[in-house]
Amino acid sequence: MLKAFDKWLTKHNKSRQKNATLPRCYIEWCDSVVFSRRLCSLHYQRNFVLSKKGITRKNNFVDWYAYMYKPKQGSITDDSGAPLKCVNKGCLHTVYAKGFCNSCYQKERRKKMNDR
Repeated sequence: MLKAFDKWLTKHNKSRQKNATLPRCYIEWCDSVVFSRRLCSLHYQRNFVLSKKGITRKNNFVDWYAYMYKPKQGSITDDSGAPLKCVNKGCLHTVYAKGFCNSCYQKERRKKMNDR
């Protein structure tokens, strides 16, 4: 079974190695890995919901674009609409509060509580 999977990965130019670059979602500011049809899971689901409502990229581009390019729920955005990244070095999560992602914010909050 594992050999068949490796063969499939090789055929589709993918690799299980850590240094391999996986395809990313084609929404400009989204860094998530592709789920299907060049979209990450979030944007694929949004596209699915829109198609159920009869809104497609071709027949109603303005509504489609507004829904597809809105930021992830709960994320804080900059002027261009792209979600802000956590201020901690090496952290790639989006901002939750005070410039930190949720996990970094909780760590900082715990540090301050212990310092009292």
